[in-house]
Amino acid sequence: MFEPSEIYQNTLRRKQTYKILMDSASRMLNKAKIVANIEAAMVLAKILKRHNEKGIKSEEESKDSLDLFMLLMTFYEEITDEAAIVSAFENYAKSILLRKQYVIHKFSFRGSRANNKNKIPLHIRTYIKSRDNYIFQPTTLSAKNLLDINYVKHYSISDFCIEHLKKFNETRNLLHMNTKITSRIGLSELEAINELKFTIESYRKY
Repeated sequence: MFEPSEIYQNTLRRKQTYKILMDSASRMLNKAKIVANIEAAMVLAKILKRHNEKGIKSEEESKDSLDLFMLLMTFYEEITDEAAIVSAFENYAKSILLRKQYVIHKFSFRGSRANNKNKIPLHIRTYIKSRDNYIFQPTTLSAKNLLDINYVKHYSISDFCIEHLKKFNETRNLLHMNTKITSRIGLSELEAINELKFTIESYRKY
């Protein structure tokens, strides 16, 4: 494993790292059950949405809607899937930031009492100019950091997808609260997952 400073001072190491991160993003996303069944799930979700848009339904129609929803949920494991989706996004985001020459490790300023929250992306050129002033932590940026407005503008995913990823991260952080309140999947969420999948696979090609 490379030291953080080596990644930022060595172009070859940086390229190796961001390629590894994107490959890891793909592998992690494919661990989600919903991703393996995304096409079938989207078909069901579209049928369910049309069914629910009809308004007042008979008892039999209501039962059909429930059956469709229960069938859709067989494609989805709310705890493991949301953890995999958020982890995949984290690896994708860090890969993109490295490609654009931004630091992905948490850091602090040497001799400073200020608690740096890593809210603004640190460009590698800025670090190189005064490298002795920075102390890297062994941990990389969290999903909360990566979903901050200052970071998301660097990604190739829509605001729509980002908003859903924020929701997935919220529920991922409530893994100890495994209730129906934290579980949700529908056409909108599926479209966001599919966008993330398409974007990750697109970047793996180069």
